[in-house]
Amino acid sequence: MRFQRRLQIALALLASNPPLAVLCATPMTDRLVQEVAERQATTVEQALGLLSPSLRSHFALVFSSRSLQAASYADPRAVLFGNDARFVVTFNGNADQRGFDTLEIMEFDDQSDRFVFREILFSMGAASNHGAVVSEANPVKCAACHGKPLRPVWDTYPSWPGAYGEQYREPLAPTEADGLKDFMKRQPTHPRYRALGNVQVLGDPNTFVPGTKILYAGTETEPPNAVLSRLLAKWSARAIAHEVAASPRFQPYRYALLGTLSKDCGPLDAYFTSASSKALVPGLAAFSERSASATAQQLSLKSLRMQGSAHGPAQRSSADAERLDTFRFLVESLLDIPTGQWTPALEKGTFDFSAPQSFSAELDSRLRAIVAESDTSLQDLASLRDVGAGERYCRYLQARSRAATKDLRAGDGVAMVGRPSTARTAGGKSMVPEGRPQALKPCVACHEGGIGPKLPFSVSDELRTRLATAGYPRGTLLDEILYRLTPEAGQDRMPRGSILSADDRQALEDYFRGLAASPVGQAAPAPGL
Repeated sequence: MRFQRRLQIALALLASNPPLAVLCATPMTDRLVQEVAERQATTVEQALGLLSPSLRSHFALVFSSRSLQAASYADPRAVLFGNDARFVVTFNGNADQRGFDTLEIMEFDDQSDRFVFREILFSMGAASNHGAVVSEANPVKCAACHGKPLRPVWDTYPSWPGAYGEQYREPLAPTEADGLKDFMKRQPTHPRYRALGNVQVLGDPNTFVPGTKILYAGTETEPPNAVLSRLLAKWSARAIAHEVAASPRFQPYRYALLGTLSKDCGPLDAYFTSASSKALVPGLAAFSERSASATAQQLSLKSLRMQGSAHGPAQRSSADAERLDTFRFLVESLLDIPTGQWTPALEKGTFDFSAPQSFSAELDSRLRAIVAESDTSLQDLASLRDVGAGERYCRYLQARSRAATKDLRAGDGVAMVGRPSTARTAGGKSMVPEGRPQALKPCVACHEGGIGPKLPFSVSDELRTRLATAGYPRGTLLDEILYRLTPEAGQDRMPRGSILSADDRQALEDYFRGLAASPVGQAAPAPGL
């Protein structure tokens, strides 16, 4: 079959191209691909039967999806994550839904310490002679939502708008309860959902809110959404630690970075000479302020996405979010590594790392293990923290950091502090034509990259004509776009997964209005001019 031939070619490429093999060495994905070929599976249903019982017995259900796979209460998107979420497979259940013919796959790769995404497309169903088509690792349309480097997207603890069990340790809202009840009635005979195991757990109210007897016996378990958050945090911490440690500038700053992940381990200026710290400390305050503002926006948008729920908007302060401000400040200003793609939060450019267990503790453990490879005394000192000798560990980090950075120029590496984020290619060139707002980039990537409905955001004359097209819920396409840019759009707000500053939003509004009002063949006026 053509699919088997493709698999043979892919394996030959892996054998002859070691760098590619490092990126694509994802054993569980490769095993599934091989079984799909050997069993000649031509449908999602057949492929699900090839997955392990453990993977199919640990899952979350999403009834309102912003991914490439649509969802509903009756036909949710199933997120299978197994015992450890190292290998995640997703699918939905209605032929009318977007992404019905695909399995989406994410696997954490031990060799590269990165997440690898793929898609298996069963485009023609069981009647097809073409079999399945497996995407390359990390296709462009995955990167559009999952960023670069790609990371999982899963709302941060303690609320997951659109997933059954939206609010941690709260009973299901009436709409959730009714939807889940109907789903469970259909599940045993549904062509796809019947592959799920341990479904009865969802019918137990103790799964979402443990009763007093369960609490007294100490036998409570975490609900699926919280379990997935905790497991993804583990792999995300490992990926971040690897990215940071791979920086050519990591060595002199490794002890300071560890210190910022340890609670109450001294102020930032304790890790540097006075000349260096004078350049750093003022930047941290401004950085933290921007971080808090971005996270407050994220929480506000997340709250808006909960508005349709009987739970009501989630009430939470940005002060409650685990943001890793000091650690991220050093990473961005000294290592020049952007951190806006680090969190699993749906809204990009935010800094909420909240998980059922401390994310900073997980990241601290991962990064310390890397540093300890060349400093064997570090782990012993760290273990003393747990028996009340934390000060000794902190003093050690401070002394080693000052020694490692004493010969660096004052202010070395802090020139990028406070730099505005811009949308650029690897070559440093703008991703959107000159004179158009940089915030247009995600619109182009989504609607011209095969993700959203096709709209010519990069072609002024074509877009100008389309903006006048009527028939949208709010009137013309221009009316629809302007509405989708507002917070009031809630779940439908655009650009998806992005948080726009007030200036960026205004620039887009001015651009679209100006384009719609300008004659054909004439460029829209540049925002602010």
